[in-house]
Amino acid sequence: METATLVAIFISGLLVSFTGYALYTAFGQPSQQLRDPFEEHGAIGTLGGSRKKIAKKIIPRVETKRNIKNEQE
Repeated sequence: METATLVAIFISGLLVSFTGYALYTAFGQPSQQLRDPFEEHGAIGTLGGSRKKIAKKIIPRVETKRNIKNEQE
């Protein structure tokens, strides 16, 4: 066989192996250990307040001209 044919067979085999492993990881036995970041993100509201309240705790207030004007009124 020529070298190009062997390289093509090797790369194809590698691709099929990676695809098989990815499908096994996603849907097989190890899939029960995977976490769902979208589900965790949805639980923010149930863990102590709304996103706005959480943002106020995390993000400091920045003094802008509009904020100072509204406070003076």
